Amino acid sequence: MQLFALIVLLDFSFFDIADMINYVILNPFYSGEEGSSSGIDIYSRELRQTILSKSGINVASLNFNFTEKRRDLRGYVSRSLAEFSKKNTIVEAPDARAFGGLIPAGYFTHIRLHCPLFLAQKYDRANPSKLLKFREVRQIRKADLLSSPSGLMCSELSRELRGKEVSIYPNPIFNYIEQPPVVEIERDIDILFLGRYQYLKGIDVFLKVVGQFGGELKVAVAGDDRPVSSYALNSVDNHGFVGPSEKMALLHRTKCVLIPSRFESFSMVAYEAISCGAKVITWPNTGFSEWADNEIVYRGLDDEKKTKEIILNALQSSPDSAKFHEKVDSVNGAFWLGIEYVQKKFNEWLSV
Repeated sequence: MQLFALIVLLDFSFFDIADMINYVILNPFYSGEEGSSSGIDIYSRELRQTILSKSGINVASLNFNFTEKRRDLRGYVSRSLAEFSKKNTIVEAPDARAFGGLIPAGYFTHIRLHCPLFLAQKYDRANPSKLLKFREVRQIRKADLLSSPSGLMCSELSRELRGKEVSIYPNPIFNYIEQPPVVEIERDIDILFLGRYQYLKGIDVFLKVVGQFGGELKVAVAGDDRPVSSYALNSVDNHGFVGPSEKMALLHRTKCVLIPSRFESFSMVAYEAISCGAKVITWPNTGFSEWADNEIVYRGLDDEKKTKEIILNALQSSPDSAKFHEKVDSVNGAFWLGIEYVQKKFNEWLSV
């Protein structure tokens, strides 16, 4: 069994408490490589680096492969957490596959609502497992704290949550912030799709929409090694799976990134795009649409012809580079407010 544990300690004073807090991140989708196609893996890495950049907190990432036997994973998590005092430790786990169940009793458990697997299966034309749904919902309801990157996620799970409080704050981003000024980049890709080429991510929707343009725009897709077939006559450049540096280069070359997902609780791709100076068009069932301003982030529609008009408007607009930085700062600021709220709820839990 190949498991990875990474412990990093810092000594700052972001949290106003007498004793240092331990923030332990369970990352069950760790790829073991620099690049990853898992949104939770990318989120976990970004979360760790962001908290490390500004905090008075010990950060520990417990990285492992979710395909290993559950019993072995539980033992690994239990042994790793034994190094941390329960009264000083927050443990964050993703909602998918009920990984909160790996956490021993007595720890403050924070479940992040990315998108439970039963919900992803629903939107990906698969038959959700009733047993898996039961396990995921049970762990969600048992959590000491729930958080979500969007109100959309909370609305989608309203029946399962049964009125349980959810803190809403965006995902963090770290690796893409300190980039060259966007005005210095030549953007030769008009429209880009970045993600897995699957029904859930809306690759078919993307190809139908861009097919309306014929060959007048330069269109590219990236993020998956599978072939794509266009629904129209225009050519689409397929860059396949790309690592972090290649992804960054593509985003800096792109004018507009489309996020046509059938469901997405946030969209790290959208956040990465605006961080690299690319405009974003999100579909209605995408959490990042809650940050739309029709200048940097646009709301697409299920209507293909109307979305074509939105794309043209986005391509023709030329917002100042400072607008992109302001948007990133706004989202990042909301993230830190969310982390402060996590601390508040943890302190309340300690006092009970």
